[in-house]
Amino acid sequence: MKKTVFHILNVLFIVTIITSCGENRGEEAPALPANEPEPKTSYGTFTFAVFGNTGFVTDDGHTFGNLIRSVNEYGVDFSVNLGNSLPDGVPPSGVDALWESLDSDFQKFEAPIYPMAGKNDVFDFKSDVKYSKRYGPTWYSFRREGTLFIVLNTEDDAYRTGFGINPWIGDEQLEWLWNCLKESKGDKSVVLFMNRPLWRDAPEVWSERLLPRLRAGKVNLIVTSFENGLFDWGTIEGIRAVSTGCTGQVESKSPGLFPHVLLVTVKGDKRVFRVLFADGTSRQGIWINRDEIARIARISNNLDLPVLKAESSWRVSETVGIKLKNNFNLPISGTIDFTTYPDTRWIFSPGTLNFSVDPGVSKILHLGIRGFPPELGPVPKYHVTLQLGETTVYSSNSSLKLNIPRPRTGEVIPVSASIAENVPYTFDGKSLKIPIDVESIDTCGRLIIYSEGESEIPICIHVSYLKDFKLGLNEFVWDGNDLEGNPVIPGTLSYKVVIYNKKAPVTWVAGGPPNTDGTFFVERTLSGLIAKTHNGSSILSYPVGATMRAPKSE
Repeated sequence: MKKTVFHILNVLFIVTIITSCGENRGEEAPALPANEPEPKTSYGTFTFAVFGNTGFVTDDGHTFGNLIRSVNEYGVDFSVNLGNSLPDGVPPSGVDALWESLDSDFQKFEAPIYPMAGKNDVFDFKSDVKYSKRYGPTWYSFRREGTLFIVLNTEDDAYRTGFGINPWIGDEQLEWLWNCLKESKGDKSVVLFMNRPLWRDAPEVWSERLLPRLRAGKVNLIVTSFENGLFDWGTIEGIRAVSTGCTGQVESKSPGLFPHVLLVTVKGDKRVFRVLFADGTSRQGIWINRDEIARIARISNNLDLPVLKAESSWRVSETVGIKLKNNFNLPISGTIDFTTYPDTRWIFSPGTLNFSVDPGVSKILHLGIRGFPPELGPVPKYHVTLQLGETTVYSSNSSLKLNIPRPRTGEVIPVSASIAENVPYTFDGKSLKIPIDVESIDTCGRLIIYSEGESEIPICIHVSYLKDFKLGLNEFVWDGNDLEGNPVIPGTLSYKVVIYNKKAPVTWVAGGPPNTDGTFFVERTLSGLIAKTHNGSSILSYPVGATMRAPKSE
């Protein structure tokens, strides 16, 4: 059995070791109404605060500091940190300094605080060892007023599945959990804390490994951190489940991503939820749930622009109708604005689409989109925001999607051209000419440039417009700027020219730099692994004037 002695913020807490051997099967806990009355008596009643994902915020912890003061003023009995205290992508050499800084913040909590390892906190073997040395066991239990609290480690044995990628709970932890729950016969209730909602992030681990153990005890509440912040899951396999996890300003938006701490008041097997804001005010109940998300999704899905169709000449000329219906009791409003790349010709009417819809009203928004060859790619990006009242509930960045014309012929038409193995120039940060010798008629193509830089994997720094070729020698001229229009630092460059026949453009279809050649790097994000370009944007933000579908021979 693991020891339940652990250090928290330089204060030693001794946790009661469970030693009884009784066995009990807990009853299913019913869903609680959002506005359940506060317990009338203080006997056996206590309140704790729960927060997580402090490493994901973008305001240097300023808002989190205000939340700490609010928690202290509210007067909770203890707090639980659900993990992800470190930001994503921390270099191993900087871990110790970050933990020292975080500990100075955590020490400002006046009540005891219980730690948990998240997927960002334990991201390799060394960070796993450092976390354990600093905070003690990564799974443990403690009791308050007849309630058993269990802290699990969803990143246990992470080296088996990939640190920070696939959640896992090892055999040793499962055996320990089994014993804890069997010995919880005398407890009024059992509260379980996890970094990730496993029923969503790892359904097999949840259903095959964890759930059979949970049924051995009186687990009637599960609290997890969540990448989308505050959320009420209702009941999961008969167990009440809620999530929290946003302690500052963040770049992404969802209804639950706003600065808050979740307060839980417990009296026996009763729970009351209250959301605490950074200014010290609070609101009872958790209003972000499946129904609320579905209502918002019905509106936000209509704000995703449809796939555009290019004419046979590759000219784009469409008017898009966006239907919005406000089923909320507050007005909805928002914007759609566009970003185009150098050497491209796109016209949007209006350039920024602003909208506002009153409660119970339906409206159709009209947007004109024009694109002119041969400068169809890289295609523009667009940013969407949606507000419910004064709260931003949706924000996304996307790229326009295009379907290129089908071939005019019934067969693939080969092309013949050649490029120099080595460009006979040294890039000095100024314009660079790249020659191409074309031997086929009716051809066109693009230039794609990569830079090795400090990375071992070449990364995309430039995608040219679509260039018509003449027979014989042609030239691409690159101005030395990257996809965002910034000067590229001289270094090792490589390039690729993509050529196809204009009468059968489907013989070449590209969705950005070809990943078969390793022209991207992989980064771990909240939504999983994603390919990124040199500036941190997803490669899929730069589709090259074509459909994302695989090519089909005619």
